[in-house]
Amino acid sequence: MNGNDIRLSWAASTYATGYKVYQIVNGQRVLQKTLTGTSVSFANMPEGAYAYEVNSYSDRFGDSPNASALNFTLTWPTLTPPALKGTIVNANNVTLTWTSATWANEYRVYEVTGDTRQLVYKGTALTTQIYNLSEKTHYYELTIYNTRFGESAPSNRLAEDIVYPIMQPPVASLKSLSGTSAQISWNFITYANGYNIYEIINGAPAVVAKNINNLSYTLNNLSYANHQYYVTSYSNSFGESAPSNTVEAKLIVDTEAPVTTASAPADWTNQAVTVTLTATDNETGVAGTYYALNDQAFAAGTSLTVEQEGVTKVSFYSVDKVGNKETAKTIDVKIDKTAPVTTANAPASWVKGDAAVTLTAADSLSGVAKTLYSVNGGQYVEGTTIAVAQEGVNQISFYSIDRAGNTENAQTIEVKVDRTAPVTTANAPAGWVKGDAAVTLTATDSQSGVAKTLYSVNGGQYVEGTTIAVAQEGVNQISFYSIDQAGNAENAQTIEVKVDRTAPVTTANAPAGWVKEDAAVTLTAADSLSGVAKTLYSVNGGQYVEGTTIAVTQEGVNQISFYSIDQAGNAENAQTIEVKVDRTAPVTTANAPAGWVKEDAAVTLTAADSLSGVAKTLYSVNGGQYVEGTTVAVTQEGVNQISFYSIDQAGNAENAQTIEVKVDRTAPVTTANAPAGWVKEDAAVTLTATDSQSGVAKTLYSVNGGQYVEGTTITVTQEGVNQISFYSIDQAGNIENAQTIEVKLDRTAPVTTVLLLRASRR
Repeated sequence: MNGNDIRLSWAASTYATGYKVYQIVNGQRVLQKTLTGTSVSFANMPEGAYAYEVNSYSDRFGDSPNASALNFTLTWPTLTPPALKGTIVNANNVTLTWTSATWANEYRVYEVTGDTRQLVYKGTALTTQIYNLSEKTHYYELTIYNTRFGESAPSNRLAEDIVYPIMQPPVASLKSLSGTSAQISWNFITYANGYNIYEIINGAPAVVAKNINNLSYTLNNLSYANHQYYVTSYSNSFGESAPSNTVEAKLIVDTEAPVTTASAPADWTNQAVTVTLTATDNETGVAGTYYALNDQAFAAGTSLTVEQEGVTKVSFYSVDKVGNKETAKTIDVKIDKTAPVTTANAPASWVKGDAAVTLTAADSLSGVAKTLYSVNGGQYVEGTTIAVAQEGVNQISFYSIDRAGNTENAQTIEVKVDRTAPVTTANAPAGWVKGDAAVTLTATDSQSGVAKTLYSVNGGQYVEGTTIAVAQEGVNQISFYSIDQAGNAENAQTIEVKVDRTAPVTTANAPAGWVKEDAAVTLTAADSLSGVAKTLYSVNGGQYVEGTTIAVTQEGVNQISFYSIDQAGNAENAQTIEVKVDRTAPVTTANAPAGWVKEDAAVTLTAADSLSGVAKTLYSVNGGQYVEGTTVAVTQEGVNQISFYSIDQAGNAENAQTIEVKVDRTAPVTTANAPAGWVKEDAAVTLTATDSQSGVAKTLYSVNGGQYVEGTTITVTQEGVNQISFYSIDQAGNIENAQTIEVKLDRTAPVTTVLLLRASRR
């Protein structure tokens, strides 16, 4: 029975009122039981050889002369553990399984590291799971435990190789939602706890969002630029993946080519023509303007001079900064400087002194008869030399007559005299600008007209032009002057053009980790050119307000976004930092047993903190020094005081708690005040039990092999030798080995027999 219980039985004997069961111990008969039935059981017996004898007895006739004997050997069963099997789940979790085993009251699983075995499971189930294993080979063994026969040898040693997977990058896509927002989407990645989004700024990645639990993210308030992004997957156990493909939010939409106009005259002229090309673009701006003469190769430029007589074909177009190319346009420049018959050596352009004009007439047939001229509409007079002194445009009309009398159609030439220099103005911006500054120089001359305008940037060499693109950051010095067609040069003027393209840089002195008090964040902005105009910040997605000092009082992870704007209007890209505040200490619970236990107690401390997380848990046993840990093995008998508390990542310390763990491994001791010899009246036996730890729970006794009942007072009324067996159980469940005493009661007086002898007669 149950592996190590012994049950003896026998046939009933005639006249028997009871039976005595003896065990032969070291050759001596030791009375074990006196009972009236025909069977007896002994529970939880040790291994070894046993010899028993049973005598019947009668109240009238005494013990039987012979006993029934039985010899045998009791061998405990061998505990054999089942085979241990394992399955890896989610890369770093293991499920262990086994089949049920004979005699098993409990199964125990150990993790084996070298010569060390650590218990990881104890219970009656046929499976257990172990989570978040490190990346290595883990070894496990299984034993079975029987409350009677102890613990078995270990099962097979199971090896489970934990190899962390390489996190795969997602495949990203992007769609524009508006002119300032876009949505990034990506596919699900196995093992991912979240996803991180980065923007590529100046060739380097910048974090946009971390630990996103969705498969999409909306980007708002995007600046008017083209933005590039990529996504990574992230696992708490396996780290971060490589970047996904790069996706682009194209917010600059420019499909319209520039428009270029030319300043050339539409009709014929008798002098060299300077053609100025002016291009405009309504979006990204002009990148370059190109021209070609008479279908030759195109060259870059916005100004050209045509001097060749005849019709010159000028083709031109412009390209903007995103590559839109204008369809080429064409104009004709027409020049004719040859008089029909009579030529004049008058100056072709303006002069800044008196002009002398000589008329030379040629006629291939009859020859010249005379030449006549008129100055400024006056009367024609004959001659070939003319002195022109009046400032302005002088009209010289002339013609010749040949000897046959043919009259040449009158020709008129202009002789232009200008002694006054031109005046040049500039439309430079008055203050700082945040992009390239375009300065247009406008020169006027009331007489000969402006021949050219020259300018110098920051002391550099003077170059010709009327449009100046100022790209250099800082305070630029622009010097300029003009020269008219007569050669009169204006005195140089100097203006300042101030350019600042660089946004300010703002830094924050936020605390790096969790803090347990209100946090003060100071924003410091710097701008090396126009200077900082203002700094704005937003707390947890609220409205941006101006300021440089932020008091953070809200518990949790606070998102602080901020940026600055300089005097030129350059706005810094908003930065976001986290300020983490945790004022609440963790809460620790213990799974200690509620009452007395009769074995070592294992107490598990479980700490929780909803904000910064638990940093460590400390405990003290019976007033000893506090040590760090979450599992407390209590082995000392008695009432043990376990004090414990936890500290979170922000440094908040919980108030220490104290619990009691009560261990009692020692069974109680029961004594009986039974009379030592035979008594002739009913005998009262008192049982007294003591237990130094948990205390006595109950005392049980059996009279003459009967059923055990609870009680401490026994009245013996049956004549003869009475067997009293008794034991006690304490509050922890420790059971005392049963004891047996004899109480001998005899109420019957002896009987005396008188023998009468008769004398014989003789």
